[in-house]
Amino acid sequence: MVATLDGFPFKWKWGADNIFIVSVGTGMSKWEKIPDKVAKSHLLNWASQLPDMFMQDASWHNQLVMQWLSNSSTAWEIDGETGDLQGDMMGGGEKKKALTSYLRYNTWLDADTLNTMMKKNYSNDEIKNLVEMSNADSRFELFDIGKKAASDGCIIKNHITAMPVKEEHFPLTFKI
Repeated sequence: MVATLDGFPFKWKWGADNIFIVSVGTGMSKWEKIPDKVAKSHLLNWASQLPDMFMQDASWHNQLVMQWLSNSSTAWEIDGETGDLQGDMMGGGEKKKALTSYLRYNTWLDADTLNTMMKKNYSNDEIKNLVEMSNADSRFELFDIGKKAASDGCIIKNHITAMPVKEEHFPLTFKI
């Protein structure tokens, strides 16, 4: 946004052939709360979970907006109602007239994805340690997960759970 605003010196032109954004994630956890647990939660439990809830909400909102503005070959499913926005674009325009090009690479850090992609069984505690990004002891395992996700990706039940990096994702317009 800053690159295109008149108040800043960049003055980039909008357009899928002019702006190309690549976002690389660090892995993400699934927010899974069973209704019974939510109903039984007390105020302190809710308060302790709010920062994570806000961060996940902000992250998915950013993803939603970027996919809505762009022509993305790595679109993620936002939710069951919104889908991956491949048929939608800001202003109702065509994808070829998108305001930007956008790629998002990330992987779910959950048992289904990790066990399938890495071909090993992760315990719940191991997954919690991976999700806790301040845990430096996980850095080598996270590196291996990122490398595997980038090279092979992961699809479970027709849903992408890790997006591989592919040459064809990068338009010739942006090759240096």
